[in-house]
Amino acid sequence: TITYDEAINELGFGLFQILLMQVCGAGCLFDGIELSLISFVIPGIKQQWNLNAIETGALGSIVFFGMMFGAWFGGFLSDKFGRKLVFCSSIFISSVFLLASCFSVHLGMLITLRFFVGVGLGAMVPCDFSLMLEFLPSKNRGALLGLLQIYWSVGAALECLISYLCIEVISKQFEKGNLLNDGWRWCMFFSSIFGFLIFFLRLFVPESPRFYLIKRNFEKVDQVIEKISKLNRKSLNDKKVRLATTTRTQSSMKLFSKSRDFQIEMTHQEEFKSLTIFNQFKMLFSKEFLFSTILLFIIWFMLSYGGWGFNFLIPIVFEKIQHNNVYLNSFYVTSVGFISNILTLFIIDKMSRRTLMGITFIFTGIFTALVGVSNNPYSVLTFSMLANFMSSFPWALLYTYTPEFYPTSIRTTGMGACSVFTRLAGAITPMFGTLVLESGYFIPFLTYGIALIIAGICSFLLRKETLNSTLQD
Repeated sequence: TITYDEAINELGFGLFQILLMQVCGAGCLFDGIELSLISFVIPGIKQQWNLNAIETGALGSIVFFGMMFGAWFGGFLSDKFGRKLVFCSSIFISSVFLLASCFSVHLGMLITLRFFVGVGLGAMVPCDFSLMLEFLPSKNRGALLGLLQIYWSVGAALECLISYLCIEVISKQFEKGNLLNDGWRWCMFFSSIFGFLIFFLRLFVPESPRFYLIKRNFEKVDQVIEKISKLNRKSLNDKKVRLATTTRTQSSMKLFSKSRDFQIEMTHQEEFKSLTIFNQFKMLFSKEFLFSTILLFIIWFMLSYGGWGFNFLIPIVFEKIQHNNVYLNSFYVTSVGFISNILTLFIIDKMSRRTLMGITFIFTGIFTALVGVSNNPYSVLTFSMLANFMSSFPWALLYTYTPEFYPTSIRTTGMGACSVFTRLAGAITPMFGTLVLESGYFIPFLTYGIALIIAGICSFLLRKETLNSTLQD
């Protein structure tokens, strides 16, 4: 007999995982499009509706408040009712409200709709990484998850092009005063189309067999394994597959799948069936996970505060210093992130996750702080490119480490809880940045750099190394 992990490793990385990666990667692409969009549309909305600094900051922050809500409840729903429910519904919710946003007639309406865009995005990202992880063989798992970050960079770069075409080309074909003259409306319209296309693709993705396992739906487990076997063109050679979950209790029982002669070893399954949102959250703070959970909350918060603050302000700074074309400069900064994401694939499974995170966090923080002390446009562009180049490493590593750290029963809950802190920081940083930017960009970029350095120090303190580890159920 072999375990589920052994079965997945034997079936290997094949056509099934390649197709799944395109669908999950498309979600990251949409996330990159959406989170980059607001930086380009805010100047036009601010001018059109005469927004003050507080209103501008609120518009940039509200999507993250929605993401906080979506990340928490999306994580719970994903662990309780299945990955696929959240996997499909989350991007549909974001797309519907993003499309509706382009018809906003006042700030209150736009902020409300943007909140629900955030709810969908917040639920989507933790679920995507958890689902992808549960289908991957352990070999090169970090590189394969890190590959998803490339799609985010592609989405961010694509939004530069979409924003340029919508704001500088399409909208100018219409007279002023006409709603079609508002470039920001076109940006939201075309960006939402990507979401609807991705939603359609997600309908064909199967549920995670690990979720079926802890719910005792062994027939479905068998069906998914059979589908992977056919697409990857690899056979288990009639081996008995023993699917095991691990818990921290002494009681255990053995069950047998009716559809096959698979031996299934399950432990304390009724506990999983009766989990509530409170109990799942409580498990994150059990003795086994407490210290690292707190550190992960801090790391995710600091990464989002510094990383998203950087991404949010850079286009605004480029416009403020009037150096070349703001879209072109933003494209340069985004493009180096794409290059570093590719480089990440070659080293993420060669070094300790914790060590590599710590080192790259600190260098990202240093380059981010140097943007704040730069006194000419060329140094701002140079240090911005270096900061974004380095930041791709910790993003990929953290999105790999966190779902590897938590067991299946609370994996998406853990990712969702970490995402709450990510979105909280993301909500704070636009308001802070826009308020202090009037007096210069030294203070915001210095604080962003310090936050990233703190995240690096915390990374070194994480107790568990997940490189090449077996996933817990």
